[in-house]
Amino acid sequence: MKLKDIFISKLFHILERNIGKQRFELMKLVIKPYYFDALMASISFNNIPFYFNIYRIGKDDVMFLFRRIWEYDCYMLESITKESPTVFDIGAHIGVFSRFVLFKKPNAKLWCFEPDVDNMRVLKMNLVDFIRNVNLVEKGIHYKRDRQKLYVSKKIDWRSTIYTSDEFMKMFQRNEFEPKYEVDLQDLDSFVSENSDKIKSIDLIKFTIPGKVEHLVLEKSVETISRFKPQIAIYSYPENHNTVRKFFREMGYMEIESRWYKYVVDNFRRSPDILVFRPSN
Repeated sequence: MKLKDIFISKLFHILERNIGKQRFELMKLVIKPYYFDALMASISFNNIPFYFNIYRIGKDDVMFLFRRIWEYDCYMLESITKESPTVFDIGAHIGVFSRFVLFKKPNAKLWCFEPDVDNMRVLKMNLVDFIRNVNLVEKGIHYKRDRQKLYVSKKIDWRSTIYTSDEFMKMFQRNEFEPKYEVDLQDLDSFVSENSDKIKSIDLIKFTIPGKVEHLVLEKSVETISRFKPQIAIYSYPENHNTVRKFFREMGYMEIESRWYKYVVDNFRRSPDILVFRPSN
């Protein structure tokens, strides 16, 4: 037996001991070990293991994400008063925000969008105990229906993107990203329309879309926003702040400040990276 096979076998038994009742779900993740290109580690939150691939993200970065979401509630879940809200986690990554939602709102219904295959594998592991609450969508939300190459950082980093413009890439080290595989993309309005039998309400949409195109994605989300009037938390690049704020003013929304917003401004003296908006009435 090859070393990788031994590792996968050991990993499965560790996972089985932690989440034994979901053995079948885990089997589906490791049934083809040669495609399971990961080295897994876990940390415990609320007595439930949270997994991450250390090839893609370090423990310090995971802890930063937990702090930003669990301690500072950067997406302002606390403003959602419904006990069983419907939440769209667009750019779900490995599930830090989704797990936060399900901890605070155990009856919430989540739609998790994640085009990165490696992240989706880990996301499934982290949500396996909550599978009845979650719809996993293996595609990215974009401003048009498309299929494009995904680029992944060569560093230990969670970054992956379909956007390779010179303007975007100058933020990173030269040749930091390498092409991996093609992923499916779709605009939010057409996705919601095609799933209208399942989507009866949306209370919170969290957008995390790399590439400085958040304003373009919003333009293809107007029908959904107009219909459901959800609270929206969006990762926005500073140069797009004015465009994003103008969009929401025209949609009849007001901006609200999270504790994370104030923390960033007070401690880093820079514009916040996450903007939160809710309907004015």
